[in-house]
Amino acid sequence: MRRAGLVFFALISTAVAEPRIKQSFYLVNLSVDGKHALLQELTNGRDVLHYRVIEVDTKKIEADVELPAIASLPMETLNDGGGEKHGVKLDLANPALAKDLRVALQVLAKFPFGAGNRVAAQPDGAVVAFNVGDYIYTSNNGKIGKRLANQASYAPWIMPDGASIMFRMENGLYPNSPIGRYEMYYSPLDGGAPPQRIAGTAGATDYWTIAKTGDVRILTTQETAKGQHACIVEVNLVKPFRAVTKACLPDDERMVSGILSTRGTWAAFTTTKELDEIDPNAHTYVNNKRVPTKKQRFRFRTLDVDHDKVVVDDTREPMAAGAIDDNGLVVIERFRTTVIVDPIKKTFEQTPRSLGILSSHFRAPGQLVVERDGTVEVLDPTAGPRTPYVFTKP
Repeated sequence: MRRAGLVFFALISTAVAEPRIKQSFYLVNLSVDGKHALLQELTNGRDVLHYRVIEVDTKKIEADVELPAIASLPMETLNDGGGEKHGVKLDLANPALAKDLRVALQVLAKFPFGAGNRVAAQPDGAVVAFNVGDYIYTSNNGKIGKRLANQASYAPWIMPDGASIMFRMENGLYPNSPIGRYEMYYSPLDGGAPPQRIAGTAGATDYWTIAKTGDVRILTTQETAKGQHACIVEVNLVKPFRAVTKACLPDDERMVSGILSTRGTWAAFTTTKELDEIDPNAHTYVNNKRVPTKKQRFRFRTLDVDHDKVVVDDTREPMAAGAIDDNGLVVIERFRTTVIVDPIKKTFEQTPRSLGILSSHFRAPGQLVVERDGTVEVLDPTAGPRTPYVFTKP
C-alpha cells in the first residue's frame, strides 16, 4: 500500500509540474573557416539569450551558455513615433550584467566581427558591444561605457582593427513613409566621437557575409515609388570604410526575402509586384469598408553578384531560398520536399523527401551546414536522387 501510495503521489506531482519547454535552436552564423557554428535558442517570447557553439566536423559542443542579465534588458527603448518609452529602466549597474558580458566575449570572439545579433565581442580583446533595446552600449572588462548614439541602432560589429565599431542606425524616414531609413555607421569603440555615416549603404539590412576580399558584403533595399531597389554593397573594413555597389536587381519590386551566398558572390531573392487585375479571392477593409485587392506576382531570382547578372528568373510559384552557395546553387524548403535550383542548367529539381534545411548555411559548395536538434549536420544536397519539380499555381 505504501508503494502504491508513493506511485500515485508521483503521478499526481508529475501531472501538475511545470511543463518543460523543448529547446529549439537556429543557426546564426559560421566562422570564416566554416569549422565552428553559432546557434541561438528560439525564445518563443521568453526573455532568454542562449548561445551554443558547435565544432562542425565533430559535433562537439564547445560552449553552451545562457546570458540572463543581457536577456533581461528591455527589447525596446524608443516609441515608433519617436521619443523614449515611458517607464523603461536600464539597470546597467547590475553585477550580473558585467559577468554575462565577459562570458559573451569568450563565446563570440571566433565568429566574424564577434557578432551574435544583439551582442558583439572584440576578438583577442576585452570590449563587448551590446544592444539595450534600441541603443548600443559598450563594455570594457565589464565596465559599461557611453551610449554610442541616441538614434535607433542595431546589430553591432567590432572591426578587425579592434578600435572601431560598425552598426546600422536610423537616418530619418523614407519620403511619405513611416519606415525608418537605415544606413551603416562607424565610431570609436569607446564612444569618444560621434558616429560617422558610411555613404552608399542606404537601406542596409541585417543580411551580410565576409567576401573573398576580406571585406563585408551587405544586402541593401532602398524604398522607391515602385517598391524596393535591392543591391549588394561591399564595405571596406579599413577606416574610412568606403562602400561600393557590386550588383543590383534591375527592377523595383517589393522584396519578400533575400539571402547571400557564403562569400557573397551570389544572392537569391523573392520579390512581389502588384498587378492591375483584381484578385477575387483576397480583400481588405478600410474604414469598415471592403476594398478589392489586386493580384500579386511573385518572382524568384538568383543574381551573380560578381558579374551583376540575373541568372534564374522565375514567376511560376512563390518560393523563398533557404541557402545559396558560391556557385549559385539554391536549396528551398517546399512543403514535403527540398527544391534544388541549378543556375547553370536553370533547372528546378526536388528530392524524394524534405532535407529539413530551414536553418542552414553553405560553408562551401556541396557542404550545407544544417541545424539539427541543437547540433549541426553537414550534407551535400545534390548527392541523392532528384526528379523535376512540378510547379503548382498558388
